[in-house]
Amino acid sequence: MNSLSARECDVLELVDQGCSDAEIAQRLDISIWTVRSHLRNSASKLGVKSRQQAVYAARNQQALKPAAQVKNR
Repeated sequence: MNSLSARECDVLELVDQGCSDAEIAQRLDISIWTVRSHLRNSASKLGVKSRQQAVYAARNQQALKPAAQVKNR
């Protein structure tokens, strides 16, 4: 398995907080297309098909902080 990039982890942490693609793009100052690219790459690396599955898989592999430790940006 390829490890997730720091930015892919950032995106997944915001997904876990319930942010939409547009909200993630705004918070990270990237385009919505870049958000979607990070989500696709993350899902591919983790061998899953959905954003929720990607969050779950990344957390199980300890690539993400537990939700309680993530600060709003």
